[in-house]
Amino acid sequence: MGSLSDQSLAIAVNSRVRDIIFERRMGDPRGFSTAFSLQAARLLEQGAPLDEAIKRALRETGGAFRRLNRGRVESFRAELAERLRPVLPSPKTLLDVLLDFKRFAERQLVHGFKKNPNEEYCRSNLQTYLEQAGRTIREVQSGGGWVDVVASTAEPIEAKLWRGREYYEAGIEELQEYMRTEGQALGYYVVFDPFESNARLDDQAQLQVPEGNIFEVTIRMNPGQPSKRRSARRKDQASLT
Repeated sequence: MGSLSDQSLAIAVNSRVRDIIFERRMGDPRGFSTAFSLQAARLLEQGAPLDEAIKRALRETGGAFRRLNRGRVESFRAELAERLRPVLPSPKTLLDVLLDFKRFAERQLVHGFKKNPNEEYCRSNLQTYLEQAGRTIREVQSGGGWVDVVASTAEPIEAKLWRGREYYEAGIEELQEYMRTEGQALGYYVVFDPFESNARLDDQAQLQVPEGNIFEVTIRMNPGQPSKRRSARRKDQASLT
């Protein structure tokens, strides 16, 4: 089978789960395959890596399954991943997930931000979203601050509230420090922009630094009309000439 175009992701997962259980004569608690498949499919659609989606779905829905099949769950996970990998669409990159978060945040988080206009509100929502998308996050110290790191790939993510050029550049320096120390060629910078017409930030940019490339995503926490942002950008550019 080479495509999922004719069936949903949940059905594709479920059919392979049931095949493996039948072929291996494993215990099959009532409702397990459906609950597991729906959860795994949800995680995959959010951009979780395949192995992480299977592991988390088993942890969240497979308590009875694990008890019935002690010593056999790891081989089940490995075979399910092997059977699913050829038919899944290309997994989302971390940049894809961050752009999904941008769309979500600009629709859903702006009202909460007005009540909590601080960096911690932005960071915690980003971390929660990444965790739900299957990216396990840990914080590590870098330079004079901290960066979030995707545990499975060691990709660093810096998140800052825009507080002027100096604070913005400090975030880039923290990312570079981590990239330099850990030998990472990619970093990700999420900037939460609290101003309605900040012309100094693009929605998405790629910065070339000596260590590699930093992908920058700006999230508009006080979105104005596009015409206002264009007007502000023209004024900002004129002030630099």
